[in-house]
Amino acid sequence: MRVIGLISGGKDSCFNLVHCVAAGHNIVALANLKPKDRNVDELDSQMYQTVGTSAIEFVAQAMDLPLYVGDIAGSGTCVGRDYNPTEGDEVEDLYELLKKVSAETGAEGVSVGAILSDYQRVRVESVCLRLNLTPLAYLWRRNQSELLNEMIRCGLESVLIKVACLGLNSSHLGQTLQQMEPTLLKLEKKFGVNVCGEGGEYETFTLDSPLFKKKLKIVEKTCFDQSTDPFAPVSYLHLDSLELVDKDVPQDADQAAMLRHHLVQGITSEDYLSDLSESVPSKIEADSDTLVNNIEIKNMEPEIINDSIGEGWFDIVNIHGFGDTPENCMRNAADLLTKTLQKVGATSKDLVRTTVFIDTMENYGGVNRVYCQQFDLNPPVRICVALGPSAFPSGCGLSMNVRGWRGEEDRRCLHVQGISHWAPPNIGPYSQGYLVQDKLHVSGQIGLVPGTMTLHQDLCKELALAYRHVNRVIEALGPANTIKPLHTAICYITDVANTDLVNSFWRGQCVSEPLQIYLVSQLPRMANFEFEVVTNVELNE
Repeated sequence: MRVIGLISGGKDSCFNLVHCVAAGHNIVALANLKPKDRNVDELDSQMYQTVGTSAIEFVAQAMDLPLYVGDIAGSGTCVGRDYNPTEGDEVEDLYELLKKVSAETGAEGVSVGAILSDYQRVRVESVCLRLNLTPLAYLWRRNQSELLNEMIRCGLESVLIKVACLGLNSSHLGQTLQQMEPTLLKLEKKFGVNVCGEGGEYETFTLDSPLFKKKLKIVEKTCFDQSTDPFAPVSYLHLDSLELVDKDVPQDADQAAMLRHHLVQGITSEDYLSDLSESVPSKIEADSDTLVNNIEIKNMEPEIINDSIGEGWFDIVNIHGFGDTPENCMRNAADLLTKTLQKVGATSKDLVRTTVFIDTMENYGGVNRVYCQQFDLNPPVRICVALGPSAFPSGCGLSMNVRGWRGEEDRRCLHVQGISHWAPPNIGPYSQGYLVQDKLHVSGQIGLVPGTMTLHQDLCKELALAYRHVNRVIEALGPANTIKPLHTAICYITDVANTDLVNSFWRGQCVSEPLQIYLVSQLPRMANFEFEVVTNVELNE
């Protein structure tokens, strides 16, 4: 994929470029946004790092890549959890910049150095979606201590150019990540400091990288003290003058060759799956008492179940779609759903989960094209399985069950669309997780390797990976909450011969709740397993 490197000069944006190349992509240009007033070093922005951008041209020269620079003319006006395109917002400056760069370079993806900020992720993904660009965010939700060490091990040389937290002061400015690692780890243990600076504790500028053909050297710098607070002083460096320094690297080497020259290892997609071996059952035990359920769609009218899992919740089952094409089946089912929702005083915006049964996965694309038109920014979680044509009444191509909640309380939705090593982005019109009241619903998860979006070829690890995705979605949505026992746990399988494997795996998870197993005809991406989970959450004040 041809990729635009969205860079600030900091460690995260520069190291994500290394990951992009390691994943087989090609960086074709760099893009940066600077304050419109070039005399301003730092803006009050939740989106952009501007300290150090006065020297961003040197990064482009070191990488021998074209640099596109835009102005930050707007401000943060749409600052909610979600982002809607808003005239005058600083996010629109990013849209205009990437629109220009992608048009001139033919780029298909954007390298994004986000690690933990949902605020930044949501806004960059919004821009990329509008421009049909794929966000590549390989650092997303990585363990920060491991990530910092990985940066140092791979030869990234970044120096602190801003400090703003307890335990750091102006004496730390100009020190490298390697020099600062022991101090940062101590501060993490003592004060809970984010080792990678995700809480704004510090910012960096990169002087060398495995992708740099020349190193950068700071010739002159000026230190400014923004705050002399004795507990958390704020200071930053203005980089007055830099120079390029020759490196002992082949100047005609392409980007992949540069990584090989620097002996960069251990950052491929497979390298982030090593923990799966711990979850694979050492012994598969037979269990003759296991009940494997089948699903048959009967020609019945829609049924409304009020207070299905608690007060205010409702389920609607038997939303059948009849028609001569997958699109028409979905269209007719959607019309029936709308009419039925009206009977309970609800709309599609009240839905938290949908379960879609289709006849064959060959019709998945046609169903999706109509399905995605039914929902707005944050669609409900979804489980989609194929049952085979014989499981449906004549002329029926799909059936839906839905769950919703009527209430004014806050809803939290996880709708990650960038490729990372964390968990798969949504490969359809659904959200990965939905937290409403004390219930967290997780979309159906299959064993896709996140960085490649391909199914794991080892059957046992495919199963373990699918469940790891479930846990990571839960962790991402509920870090401030206490996860209580599971409410529902289902595993869909396509081969009854895998029943003992699934049971043995589930016993190894030390989960007290029973696992329901359903045999289906096909799963998305021809997966062998798909987990559906609803967990109870104790909401902390």
